[in-house]
Amino acid sequence: MSANIIARNFKNSETIKGHLKLLDKEKQELSIKKFEVLVNNHEAKYPFVPKAIANDLNINPEEVYFIKGWMDSDNDRVIDYNEEVIIKIMNTVFIGFIHEPNMNKVHLLTLKDIKKYKIEKRNPVTQALENEHPMIQGSGSIFTGLYGFGDWAARISGFRDWQLDNLDDIEQINSRKETEYTLRLIKYITSNKQGAGELFLKSASKYIKANSEYVTSRFITGVGLSYLTSAPLVIPSTATAGNILFTAKEIDDFAKSIILGK
Repeated sequence: MSANIIARNFKNSETIKGHLKLLDKEKQELSIKKFEVLVNNHEAKYPFVPKAIANDLNINPEEVYFIKGWMDSDNDRVIDYNEEVIIKIMNTVFIGFIHEPNMNKVHLLTLKDIKKYKIEKRNPVTQALENEHPMIQGSGSIFTGLYGFGDWAARISGFRDWQLDNLDDIEQINSRKETEYTLRLIKYITSNKQGAGELFLKSASKYIKANSEYVTSRFITGVGLSYLTSAPLVIPSTATAGNILFTAKEIDDFAKSIILGK
């Protein structure tokens, strides 16, 4: 993201002073950068990139939520704080989820508009269940996840490339990348960077309330299979991992770069 501070109606070749204040999410000042610009065509213009300014001032760019800018518009050499303008920094942060009802998939969104979002590789179990009752879909999602985990294991181990006679190991390479991006996203959420963890919990809570039959059925099926196999939490946790990893495989590169933080 780039921005400009502009003031006009000066005499050419005048030197105009100004400053940029970096603010946190509570609008508390983190640091200040002072600058001078030379008037050209009766205009004083100071272009800047917030991230670059933060780095120059040894401030973590992720801590900067606003920038307060000022330029001496009347060139009286007196700082008028009433003339300061606040700019909100539109960082690429995770702000919620998109739910695909026909697939019961939940994907993280960012401030960017994912116009090109699309599904490329559908999980066959999900496809088979998409027109069923939410209770059936929820129960089946456990098996969808187990299928997804098996698919991931085959791909990352190189077994899928062996099956397909792939000489370039493309399935293994893609699987490793998807795993890396997914782990990066999980770390982003669990560390609550820029409030991502809180947003995750809020969005998850909203999703559970809106899809109570699906979620309840999934929970009961996962616990039931764990009891039958005498492996507590192994089935549901493996299924969840499989759901996440197959989701990483399904989405296209554009969405992947945003959703998984590529």
